[in-house]
Amino acid sequence: MTWHAITASLIGQNPTSPLNTLRQAVTERIADDNNICVRDRVLGALEQLGLLSANKPTLHHTPIDTLAAHLAKTLTFSADERDLVVLNHDIEASYPHPNPRRELHRVSLVAYGEPNGYSAMARTVGYTCAIVAHMVLEGKVQEKGLLRPVAKEVYEPMLKRLEEFGIKAVEEVKRID
Repeated sequence: MTWHAITASLIGQNPTSPLNTLRQAVTERIADDNNICVRDRVLGALEQLGLLSANKPTLHHTPIDTLAAHLAKTLTFSADERDLVVLNHDIEASYPHPNPRRELHRVSLVAYGEPNGYSAMARTVGYTCAIVAHMVLEGKVQEKGLLRPVAKEVYEPMLKRLEEFGIKAVEEVKRID
């Protein structure tokens, strides 16, 4: 079975349909007629990833497992590549009396993957999860369930610890009134 046949089957098309027919069916599924740019970009990405090709994938237990294995192989960094995580949060705050003002609070973070090491995504997500898990195990986080990271007793030590791993957010506050 080819990627062409798998993709066609997943969207209810004949697995032996011609490529143009499959491209048209995919196009109808991914974006409305008003946004040709999005349609073309998504279709181009599917083709670049080989998901409409006559290549035969190594089949796994489920279609998602087959796709995951294919993407892991296809999207692997070459020796001279690394990823980049860029976060920028702009939060506008309005303060009432006695000193009325508006401020823009900007928090920015840039992290690069390590050559021959962890990716920036693995570092920023993985270290954060590990730090908070460690805090839970040490009893420093007592609440149960899914928690938003808005409590200072959670986020301040977490951010401090992330700095030890070279991940540091830069904060800036500017008046905007």
